[in-house]
Amino acid sequence: RLDAVTALMLEWGKLDPAAAIKKARSLPVGTLQKEALGAACSGWASLHPEKAAEWARQNLTGPIAGEVYGFIAEEWASQNPPATAVWVDSLPHGVLSEAASTAVINAWAGSDPEAAARWIDSFKETDKRTEGLAALASQWCSSSPEDAAKWVSSRLNQPGSDDIVESLVGAWGEQDPVSASKWVMGLDE
Repeated sequence: RLDAVTALMLEWGKLDPAAAIKKARSLPVGTLQKEALGAACSGWASLHPEKAAEWARQNLTGPIAGEVYGFIAEEWASQNPPATAVWVDSLPHGVLSEAASTAVINAWAGSDPEAAARWIDSFKETDKRTEGLAALASQWCSSSPEDAAKWVSSRLNQPGSDDIVESLVGAWGEQDPVSASKWVMGLDE
């Protein structure tokens, strides 16, 4: 049922976002409502991401806002990661922006990982920056492990480098444990 409702809401959100959102909000509070609302907003964001983002900012609060921000950011970032990053930077820091930040990192890692790294480096919070860089290393590794390893190598003396190395090696080890092992063994202690 959940898959069917989210598929419906995604398409309905493209055709008539107001009606799709109204229907989603009428569902019982819980996973079904959250996923339906997220799908409706994602459908809307596929055509008008700025409008979907502004609606969410004006009409949602609490945990559901953060979840829906993530759905919007995922769709928007697949089209325009830099614009999505500007929007994410305007969100309140903390739980509300986590899912949206992750969506931007995942999308940007596939198209321009260096730009994603520059954006993440601008994060003021050290923990958020480290988590973002670790996520980028893992995501980047899925498309170009050698390039990701070269980038991680350039950051070895920076705060959080152990987490970034661990993320890269975990992702790389799943694809090619021999190459990942050789790279790790070549690192200075």
